[in-house]
Amino acid sequence: MKKILTFLLVSILSLNGMVVCASEEQMVETDAVSSDGTAYDYALTSTKIYDTDDKTTYDFGFDETIDVDGLSFCLNSIEYEVENMYDVEFSGAELQYEIVVKQDVSYVDKAEFEPEEQYEENGYKYYLKDVTYEKVSEIPPLKMSVETEVLQGDLDISNYPQSMPYEYNGSKYDLPYKNYEVINTGWHDGYYLYGTITNYDAATYQIGDIIIENNNEEFDLDPRNYVEFLEGLDVPTDVYKVDDVFFKGEAYTNSNGVICRDYVIDCQMYGTIYNINYELDITDYIATITYELSEEDISYIEGLKGSYNVTAIAYYDQVIVKDEVKNEGFSTPLKIAIGTGIVILLGVLAAIVVYFIRGGRRKTEDMNMREVRDDYKHM
Repeated sequence: MKKILTFLLVSILSLNGMVVCASEEQMVETDAVSSDGTAYDYALTSTKIYDTDDKTTYDFGFDETIDVDGLSFCLNSIEYEVENMYDVEFSGAELQYEIVVKQDVSYVDKAEFEPEEQYEENGYKYYLKDVTYEKVSEIPPLKMSVETEVLQGDLDISNYPQSMPYEYNGSKYDLPYKNYEVINTGWHDGYYLYGTITNYDAATYQIGDIIIENNNEEFDLDPRNYVEFLEGLDVPTDVYKVDDVFFKGEAYTNSNGVICRDYVIDCQMYGTIYNINYELDITDYIATITYELSEEDISYIEGLKGSYNVTAIAYYDQVIVKDEVKNEGFSTPLKIAIGTGIVILLGVLAAIVVYFIRGGRRKTEDMNMREVRDDYKHM
């Protein structure tokens, strides 16, 4: 009987020891502090874009309870940080819907100036809207003229350069064609026609209807016969007129064995001399180019004004579980059942103890009564 009592007492003490151990709390280190300085055991952060700044409409789907590395945490509070997307995008910078770009150009550049159709700044596209010019310096136009040879009839300008190189103050320019003008129309000296007399060894030689005596020294032609002489050579007399005729070089024998001698007709030519004029205005200009923001970027920016970047931080407190090591893996209902069983077992043990205690007293009382009766009999 004593062994049974001893076993029961040890069992009761052992169970009582398990309850004491389970009451010890195990905490994790604090690793999150809210904006007001409150410390929490765990925190989750999430960011989303909303079209409202009303935090009552935000839903980040934070769970009420979470398990991390075998530890359980319960949601305590959620803290929101709301930033307008327009302010985020253009913080510290002023957005321009129009941008003005200035560029130096000269007269020639202005005539051919073609500004870029598209301009980019800070990742946004701008398209050409307008361009204006303003004079910033001016000097007399650069000019030059080129004199033509004597020409028959009107000038064909396509036969001449459309620009001429020109240097001014160390800078080189191409002066474009401007116009042409007549310098003089009439007879002009310094023109020569060339011919050859064959059978030069003859006493006379004939050109057209003109008979010329061969004196072996000079070209013996009477000036009164100049016009007929040209006509005999089929030279237009309204274009050319003779001033003089003379031999060039000495007589020679050609490949056919015929003695020849060359002559030169010094004449005048009737025609027109022109001046071809080139001119350049080298006035400098400032081109003011205006670009406007593209429609797609405007639409995007307007959308930013109604969008908000919301960062939510969920703060959790650790759920404290007694005797986490020994009871790890037991569900809550199982833990309740075990606790109830322990209480019942303690009650049964207590009843057994009481039973044995009361039974012992009755036996002692019965023994005492028998001894009294025996003593009474032997008296």
